[in-house]
Amino acid sequence: MPPVGVCTPMASGDPTVLVVGGRVAALLDPAERTARRYGGTAGEDAPTAGTGVGEDVPGAEADFSGDSPQSGPLPDPFRVETAAHDDLSGALDGSVACVVCDGDDGGLATLQRVRARRPDLPTVLYTDGPDGELAAAATREGVTEYAVGSDLADREETLADRVAAVAERPDADSGPDPSERVDRVVERIDDGFFAVDDDWRFTYVNDRAREVLGLDRSLLGEPVAEVFADSGEGGFRTRFERAMETQEPVSFEEYHDPQEAWYEVSAHPDEDGLSVFFRDVTERRRRERILSRLLEFTRSLMAADTPGAVADRAVEAAEEILDFEMVTVRLHDPDSGTLPVVAASDATRALVDDLPVYSDDEGDVGRVFRTGEPEVFDDIRHRSDADYGAARGAITLPLGDHGVLGIGSTEPAVFDESDLHAAELLATTVAAALDRAERIQQLAEYETILETAREMLYVLDASERFEHVSERLAAILGHDPEDLVGEHVSTVVSAEEVRRGRDLVRDLRWSDDDAKVFRTNAVTAGGDRLPIEVEVTLLPDGDGEFRGTVGAVRDISDLRATEERLATQNERFEYLLEHIPDPVVETEFDEGEPIVRAANPAFEATFGYDADEVAGEPLNDLIVPPEEDETARRIDERTLEEETVTAEIRRDTVEGVRSFLLRAVSFTANGKRFGFGVYTDITEQKEHQRRLQVLQTVLRHNIRTDVTIIQGYAERMEDRYDDELLTEIREASVELARTSDKARDIEYALDEDAWDRGVRDVVPLVESAVSAARERFPGATVRTDLPGEARAVADGRVERVLAHVLENAVVHCDRDPRITVGIDPPTDRDGWLAIRVADNGPGIPEREQALITGEREITQLDHGSGLGLWVSAWIVRALGGELDFEAADPRGSVVVIRLPDEVGLPE
Repeated sequence: MPPVGVCTPMASGDPTVLVVGGRVAALLDPAERTARRYGGTAGEDAPTAGTGVGEDVPGAEADFSGDSPQSGPLPDPFRVETAAHDDLSGALDGSVACVVCDGDDGGLATLQRVRARRPDLPTVLYTDGPDGELAAAATREGVTEYAVGSDLADREETLADRVAAVAERPDADSGPDPSERVDRVVERIDDGFFAVDDDWRFTYVNDRAREVLGLDRSLLGEPVAEVFADSGEGGFRTRFERAMETQEPVSFEEYHDPQEAWYEVSAHPDEDGLSVFFRDVTERRRRERILSRLLEFTRSLMAADTPGAVADRAVEAAEEILDFEMVTVRLHDPDSGTLPVVAASDATRALVDDLPVYSDDEGDVGRVFRTGEPEVFDDIRHRSDADYGAARGAITLPLGDHGVLGIGSTEPAVFDESDLHAAELLATTVAAALDRAERIQQLAEYETILETAREMLYVLDASERFEHVSERLAAILGHDPEDLVGEHVSTVVSAEEVRRGRDLVRDLRWSDDDAKVFRTNAVTAGGDRLPIEVEVTLLPDGDGEFRGTVGAVRDISDLRATEERLATQNERFEYLLEHIPDPVVETEFDEGEPIVRAANPAFEATFGYDADEVAGEPLNDLIVPPEEDETARRIDERTLEEETVTAEIRRDTVEGVRSFLLRAVSFTANGKRFGFGVYTDITEQKEHQRRLQVLQTVLRHNIRTDVTIIQGYAERMEDRYDDELLTEIREASVELARTSDKARDIEYALDEDAWDRGVRDVVPLVESAVSAARERFPGATVRTDLPGEARAVADGRVERVLAHVLENAVVHCDRDPRITVGIDPPTDRDGWLAIRVADNGPGIPEREQALITGEREITQLDHGSGLGLWVSAWIVRALGGELDFEAADPRGSVVVIRLPDEVGLPE
């Protein structure tokens, strides 16, 4: 095998594609791809194709050892040859038609070497993803084509297609056209880009720019004011003009009224005009606003001390912060087992006349409450018998064991993942607040009881022996009062607790306090530990001598359990901050300096500190670089004065100094100032801006060199997106949902157009249903008593009714089923035909009969258990008949299906 970097001799006239970097060679040469899959190189224990020579390149094994969407062989007559980056000697002979470089592995240096020796030779630079900075540098080196792997995959194009197109270009020998190179680079980046001249008219607009601005026309030659109207100080035009005046680049974020969108803009001036890169950051701004306002909302929830108050504030937050239109909060009532609505938005009450009350195990709401898993519904109109008015799309989220939060919209399929994430964030916060409010309410109720129940008293003498014990206290300790009198206090508390009590009494005797309170555990007569709180007061002494103490005892078993649960719920309340992906730190201000109290896992991972170890340390000493000390001090001062502060900052991290968007929220509690700091890493955005600045230095001159060519090219571009197609897709999805909703038994029964209703002989229908039942239930005896003919209003649905009735008779029979099916033909007197199905079962309960016949209203708690008979009744009524019940003799039921004859046929 020839050594790496040495060109294999080629047959005269064969055009060669020289690939520098074996990783890219695997995309063009099947032999190289096979060799890398098995760990070798082409020509070593692997099939070979052409004259390719393998090369070991670090990292080449990643993702290129097998087939990929961009891989494929070069067409004839092109052949692949490989060479090393650092040795192109002999490889750039006259047979080479094109050079392909790996941009992710030294490709720029290779371009420089190729241009030094063969400036006219076409070149292709390949990278996995778009890299603006590398593209700009490659453009300066005169690269012919920039191929991006992700772009090729989107276009269903292979690298071989792109390389062959470059190598076969008729004017390849004359070198790449500068304007075409620039155009290809601009169309590979993800940002919108446009250029204007010094008359403020568009000279270049890429497809992405038109897409972001929502325009379907060419803007070339139009004034900038047609798109960016002057909005006064701080507007787009004002900033652009300032950049031109100062000849300094500007970067800013601004709201664009026509598109109702926020744009992040980077404008780069020169003497000929302005180059502008921009992207839509509306969704990012919305997330930041939601996060910031939810943090403030968390603070307001702290003041809500009842579940009802929490529910009201939850609805308010969903409307004002998350922009949800229809909102309900249902809180669980354990006594009735229901989920009634306790708070709802005005829009909900306006659109839904009567909000239903669900059982806690009923429907979608009950399922979400039971499973604790949120659900998103594209259309709720047919998911429940309840009338939801104009409501269509919905999200239902659990609020722990407290209830559910409902979000609705009048549009179907309107909620996406970002809506669900925001709603989950709100639901988590509300659930924690409900936990807290419930515990506070319980604690307040218990404390009220304690204030009115002080009859558990004792008196100890100076030697710590009981002089008096109230009956209530003695009873709770499991003793008779007289048995405790004269006994030492150690009878009911441990020796350690006796020592604690002595210390407390000694402190009380030497203090100005009237009483002191301590908590301990009493020991009952049965040996159980009883948590108690004791308020100790000194007995009046008169002569200055210590006479003993009086104690008022409270049983705090429930109180202690409540306090422990409250502490647990407070931890759950912090769940929100613990799971925010951005670093969050809680601080307390000490003489204006933020001191760390707690931090979430994201803070620990980003800044490299264990939250427990740095608690109590000055925050700025941990993460502020020396050059940012003054800026950090000013931010701290603002945080003390303002409730919310937002600023771009630089901080030390485990990866070095990085840029962050800081959102600081401060509040006062117990006379002290506290704060939360949320750090969103924006380093990549800053780096992106820097790359754009590098790229524009190349673009601003090249674009101007041949405006006419670029303009002609741009005018031939077509809009890639078709709004009409999107509308058709949306309508198709709605239609699919409607189709699936129709697949129900009730709709099936009521679809009159699907049936040929008329007067006919029902005997064949009955015989067919009986035959099917005998086959399905071979253990049952089914007899018939049928006339030769019996005519009535009927269609094929009669068989379905009989199938349900026969199944009910067999399934619910408590012995060997014996069923008789008969027909009473209509008479001139009543005009009705009666099909009778008699069984020997336990009989259908009267309450069930009343529900099916309509004599009793169906409710959430009273709805019957037999869907088959209920559907049968609907079908019979749709035929103009009636379904009734009679008692069989000696036992069982008779289901009577009455159908009108031709006299009773509706007109």
